[in-house]
Amino acid sequence: MFEPKKPPLPGLKHETKAAKDALAEDPYNLELINNLGFAYIEEDKWTEAANVLIRGWKRMSEFDSPEKRFDYLYRLAGASFECGKYKQALAVLMDMEEPEDPEDLQNYCRLECKIYANNDNMQKTLKAFSKGLELHREFSSAQGYYLHCVQSLKKVGALDAARSALEKMATTDDDKQRLKLLEVVSELKTSIDSPGGVASNKRLQGFMAVALMGALGLLTYLLYLLEMRSLRSLNLAK
Repeated sequence: MFEPKKPPLPGLKHETKAAKDALAEDPYNLELINNLGFAYIEEDKWTEAANVLIRGWKRMSEFDSPEKRFDYLYRLAGASFECGKYKQALAVLMDMEEPEDPEDLQNYCRLECKIYANNDNMQKTLKAFSKGLELHREFSSAQGYYLHCVQSLKKVGALDAARSALEKMATTDDDKQRLKLLEVVSELKTSIDSPGGVASNKRLQGFMAVALMGALGLLTYLLYLLEMRSLRSLNLAK
C-alpha cells in the first residue's frame, strides 16, 4: 500500500505473448481482446491494456451476462485511470452497470471515488465513498475501505466529510483508539502518494519508513490487547 509504484518489467511473459499472438490471428475476437487486456493488467502494463481493451468498449452487447460486461468495463476504466486517461476512464464509467454482487459493488465504489476525484467532482466522489461505506456494518471493516479512498477524498476536499461519516461508526472505545491510529496511517499514505511527497524525496524515505513501522507496530499491539480483552471476557485466557 505504501511503496511507490514500480515500473513494469520489460518484455512480455509467456502467457501475455501467447494472448497477443492469438489476437493477431483473430483481431476482432472480443474474448481474445479481453484475454490480452487482462494479461497486460497482470503485468501492470496499463497503457497497453487500455489500448487493447478500448477496441471492445462499444461491443458490450455481445456479452450475454451483466457480470461479463462489468468485468470488461471495470478493467478498461481501471486501466485508463492508471495510465492517466481520466476523461476516458470517466466515459467508460458512465457505460457501466452498477453490479449486484457486494464485492463487485465495493470495487466499483472505490473505482468511482478515484475517477470522480481525478475529474474534480467533489459531490460524486463523496457520494461514491458514502455508497461504499454503507456496505460495511462495522468500523473494523470500514477502516480499510477508508484508506483506499483517502487520497481521492483529500484531492477534492471531501476528506473531512468522509472522516465524519467514519467517526459515526466508531461507537466503542476500542474503535475510537483504532480511529486515532488510522489517522496516522492515512496521513502517511497521503504524504507518500502526493506529488513531491515522500516517494520523490529520498532523504525523507528513511524517516517515514521508521514512522510507518512505529504506527503499524502500535496498531498491531493495540489489536493484540483488544483480542486478549475479548478472550478474557469469554474466559478463554487467563
